[in-house]
Amino acid sequence: MPNPEITNVNSSQAFKMNCVFDDRSVEVAANTDLAVGTVLGIITKSTETNQGSYGEFSTAKSNGLEIPVAVLAQAVSNATGAAVKKVNVRVCLQGQVDGEKLVLANSATLNTLCASGKTVKDELKAEGIIALNIPQGNI
Repeated sequence: MPNPEITNVNSSQAFKMNCVFDDRSVEVAANTDLAVGTVLGIITKSTETNQGSYGEFSTAKSNGLEIPVAVLAQAVSNATGAAVKKVNVRVCLQGQVDGEKLVLANSATLNTLCASGKTVKDELKAEGIIALNIPQGNI
């Protein structure tokens, strides 16, 4: 696996400063689009053949995806209709991100409680991803 890339990026995007990006395997459900900023979990359940793959964070899951660990850095689409698509894409593993631009599934917010009892924001912080409150609008 290549070395992670550390960079500062355009401030109009979700990623702000000192972000560490790397290419990771992400599973995308059929007929699903995942936008830049989508919060991801990682499949950790040993009985699953896709263990170690990332996927969309969801509090409704119990295979590891219920704990947020990364943020999608490029949009992904799966228009196959019936199959899960596994793709290698860039994800943010650490850094400062704009909390307002994070995309959370199932009406979750940064204050939603995860299976661990911590909030999404606190789980991301434990992984090294700091969700900042950045005022929107013109300055």
